Amino acid sequence: MTHVDTTPQMTVPPQVDSPNSRSGHQPDGEDVRSGMKYWEDLAHAPVRRFGPLVFTGALLDHLLDLMGEKHPIHDDAEFASSVRQPGRIVPGGFIHSVTSGWTVRHGAPAAIIGMRSMHWTFVRPLPLDTEFYFTTESVGASAVDKRVGLVETVRKVMDADSKTYAIGRMSVVVLRRPHPARNAPPLQMATDLAPAAPPAPDLARGKDD
Repeated sequence: MTHVDTTPQMTVPPQVDSPNSRSGHQPDGEDVRSGMKYWEDLAHAPVRRFGPLVFTGALLDHLLDLMGEKHPIHDDAEFASSVRQPGRIVPGGFIHSVTSGWTVRHGAPAAIIGMRSMHWTFVRPLPLDTEFYFTTESVGASAVDKRVGLVETVRKVMDADSKTYAIGRMSVVVLRRPHPARNAPPLQMATDLAPAAPPAPDLARGKDD
């Protein structure tokens, strides 16, 4: 069992997402800023299920070239077979990135402004060109102040039979929903809107002036 810990560096009711593309490309014209989720939306959100996804060999090759993580277990099919793997396997960090992106493309973006902690447990290798699913669940939340709150989530990556590939636990800092009146212009007093009164006569002057 492999563990990865990272420090400094989340959706819809339970349902299977209907993929527009197995490659995970975002549909043309989709505005990821619409439907922004805030701390209040995520704090007690139900379990959300996404998939199926397929991590293709072509995608793996592209990411390995980009990131440089060319360990033989990821880059060399012959080596992977020699250590009794079903073929090249997907790096754990890529599993996190792909599932995080999928929640935005097929769920909604969240007003995350920071990550407090992240921990992944990899139960068994994720092979290439194999359909998989994942769920994300909010398991804890606390308000920090009037502006931000913490949300703790668990992400479980599994096959079609719900057998686990990996489990990720994350704690993120999320903006709270802005109050409608917070950005409204200040109210103008009624006296400010009334026309100015004419000046009063100067009664202090003498009749000979």
